[in-house]
Amino acid sequence: MECEGGSSTTIRDALRTNPLSIALDATLKPRRFTRRGSRWYRKQGDLTDVISVIRSKSGASVDIELGVFDPGPYVALWNRLPNTITESDCVVRAEVGALADAGRVWHEGSQEDAIVLAHLIREQGLGWLDSMHDATARVVYLKSRKWLAPTEAALLALSEEGIGDRASARARLRALISEDNEDWDFRIRDLLAHLRDS
Repeated sequence: MECEGGSSTTIRDALRTNPLSIALDATLKPRRFTRRGSRWYRKQGDLTDVISVIRSKSGASVDIELGVFDPGPYVALWNRLPNTITESDCVVRAEVGALADAGRVWHEGSQEDAIVLAHLIREQGLGWLDSMHDATARVVYLKSRKWLAPTEAALLALSEEGIGDRASARARLRALISEDNEDWDFRIRDLLAHLRDS
């Protein structure tokens, strides 16, 4: 990777000198998070907290997404664990700005933005992650969302089943059956059969 001035450096060197990475490391490492690239992870029992730097399509700005990965619903849905856990694998996730009632806010990644984002994670994000370690809180959060993608709705159904709300889980899964996608339809029908058999 070329940096300004034409000197060559590695991506790891660039991350070390990035104000946002420095601010997030300072905030998250003392709280037992480890960084891999542009993601920070913290294992909490079976759950994994994920904090990711998301780049805009233009690459000129960033936002932060947080999530809690629960292997139970994920494996039930996909019959495997992901190779690398990303925010899109999490049963619950949110943009840090949404937790502060600002919605998605793109930042340029400057020193000032890094301070703001680290503050938002400290003041809003970490508490939200901790609250999402409770299975019922995850279900309540997902039910409060205005819209869920089909995968999120399936993970919600499996989470509902996990807290004993099998009727809601079955109804939600039945609503996801789509004649347009045979693979998805088969997966959902398989989950429904599993719920009937267990």
